[in-house]
Amino acid sequence: TPGEIILNKAQQSNVATSMVGGSKALESKMDAQVKESKEMNHNTKKLLEQNEFLMNKLIKSNNNLALSNN
Repeated sequence: TPGEIILNKAQQSNVATSMVGGSKALESKMDAQVKESKEMNHNTKKLLEQNEFLMNKLIKSNNNLALSNN
């Protein structure tokens, strides 16, 4: 067939090995991204908790007066 490439057994093995290696590298990158996302979610949760604590402390220090954006 025109444009068809025929690979011998050794070449086929090299292609297969390369594909598996590329797949493992991609899995490793994805695992790292999942780990980073989990850390970011954890940090965001901590920041929200700190923000809530500080807002409550600020409200109490203002004798429970409502805070405005003005």
